[in-house]
Amino acid sequence: MMLPFGVQNLIISAFTDEELGAYGQLATNGLNKFPQVRTVHFHWMAEKKALVFNCHTSSSKWAELKSNPYHSGCYVDLKRYAQFRWEGKAVLVDSTYEKEKTFLDKMWLLMREEVRLAYWLDQEGITFQDGKEYPFDLKKRAPNMGVVLCSPTFWNIYEMSPENYVKGQCTLYKKTASTWSSEKKSILGC
Repeated sequence: MMLPFGVQNLIISAFTDEELGAYGQLATNGLNKFPQVRTVHFHWMAEKKALVFNCHTSSSKWAELKSNPYHSGCYVDLKRYAQFRWEGKAVLVDSTYEKEKTFLDKMWLLMREEVRLAYWLDQEGITFQDGKEYPFDLKKRAPNMGVVLCSPTFWNIYEMSPENYVKGQCTLYKKTASTWSSEKKSILGC
């Protein structure tokens, strides 16, 4: 089981909500030995059984995850009144994985057009100019795009109460081998 029992639906709905979009924070181990945190757009992809996000293959986060795949993340979903924190290991997928072409193409199309344009401009070494037309087919994936698959082995899920802070619930989920265990915690000790 890739997700903890009892919260699978909550996690999947939060990270597949196309209307809201799951823009959360990813923390990596920086090459300079300091933690690095940035915002990324997470998606739950059932076929990979993982949280995923697109990433430029020359970016610092790609290099950091390539050097050390351990990461943590945080996403606050105010629609579902839940905070998701996790830890896990990442797998990097880029165009060198020919068998992943369809998956990479699918992830490419999940990005907004202006983001796809930015990838192509970077690929070709072109600086953006307002009003200029560019000859790129934005449905075609740029070679500098990769996908990071995050496979959490620890979740800290805080389910908030919009009426009263003290009614919130915090549960820690830890995966050992293929089994998840859970532990309720004080909302202040989460």
